[in-house]
Amino acid sequence: MAEYKLNHTIPRFLLEKFILPKTHSVLCIDKCSKEVKQKNIEKQSELFNIKHFYSKKSINFLLTIRPDIILNPKFKYPEEILEVNLNRCIEDPFRSVLNKIIKNPLVSELTEEDIEVMREYVFIQFIRTKRYKEDMQYLSDKLEILSTKEISEKIVESCRKNSQNPTNRINVYNHEVINEARKIRMKLSDYWKNPETHSIEIISQQNRNAFYKLTDLNDKKIHVLINNHDVPFILPDTGIVTVEFLDSGERIREIYVPLTPKICLKLCNECGISCNIQEKDIVEINKLAVEESAKAVFSNRNIEL
Repeated sequence: MAEYKLNHTIPRFLLEKFILPKTHSVLCIDKCSKEVKQKNIEKQSELFNIKHFYSKKSINFLLTIRPDIILNPKFKYPEEILEVNLNRCIEDPFRSVLNKIIKNPLVSELTEEDIEVMREYVFIQFIRTKRYKEDMQYLSDKLEILSTKEISEKIVESCRKNSQNPTNRINVYNHEVINEARKIRMKLSDYWKNPETHSIEIISQQNRNAFYKLTDLNDKKIHVLINNHDVPFILPDTGIVTVEFLDSGERIREIYVPLTPKICLKLCNECGISCNIQEKDIVEINKLAVEESAKAVFSNRNIEL
């Protein structure tokens, strides 16, 4: 059984589409500081690979921990670990569709099987980065869990930011804040010491069905957005961008999947088309990518965020 010490959340072949010309590097733009660093994609440790993020136990073993879980049938190698199944069953088919779109970016050339591959990839990207994205605010740059006091400070900062009263007197020594910080720290410790929990979330057919229902993913059509402008599409470290808004009282959900600086997929309920996109819309999608990212975005050129 294969052994992986570092686990990725973005396929390397996708990162390769965003490299700088004549290099093996992408520009990594920090979400908060806006600091720009050049990262070599051949050095795994620099690409938000996370140590022991997935379980090292086989999927068969994970199912013994949670016998109530129904295995997503896309994972065809239950005797292997999750990382192997992600590579073979999700990312390899996605790579084939990706290359097909790059070669000929016409929606009419995509089969229903191709579209289903994209839907499965979208779900996996959401479920495997969701916890990482939520927990990043309580982790240090070294992916170590913050102290109770540091978590308390973040809770207070968030409360004051969202409060209508900017002079809110809540402070880091508040009893309720400290208790909440302790709970968060214990939850994180449990998660990070037990990667089986996260891996079970990913393989669960119940989670897949719930996400498909929530997003109407089965009814989503693919738009291929073609960029003929200087401003590139950028890639968030979550791999996808999910958008939710109200239109005439109806809740609309759309999903964007940047494939290259020049091509981005849009999954929505409108009829699928291939179309050129305006520069202002590229800028708007990039803003959403920054908001949706956990910590950073990747680009093949330095742009203003």
